[in-house]
Amino acid sequence: MKHFLLVFDRQQGSILQKTEFADSASALNARFSAEVTYGGNSDIEVVVLGAASETALRRTHSRYFKNVSEMAGALFELRNSGERHNAELRKQAEQQRRKSPHSIALRPA
Repeated sequence: MKHFLLVFDRQQGSILQKTEFADSASALNARFSAEVTYGGNSDIEVVVLGAASETALRRTHSRYFKNVSEMAGALFELRNSGERHNAELRKQAEQQRRKSPHSIALRPA
């Protein structure tokens, strides 16, 4: 597993520093150093994240790599996919009710 130090500016929505490390000890030492450097700024987030690759990191922690417009689009798509899924569940429940009108269909929680 690789370890990535990210220094993220929340105000600007951008990465100020991204460094890859092969071991967690080196990554944590770099994090502590970065926290000293940026410690007075509450808009700066300093994190060490583990991932198999940078591609995996970008997938699992996309908020660090996308701009506001891209994040809004991703949230919109997520909402739409949830609505499509719920519509499919309602359709399946209705089909089941028609097959067995005397049975009780349970709703997912």
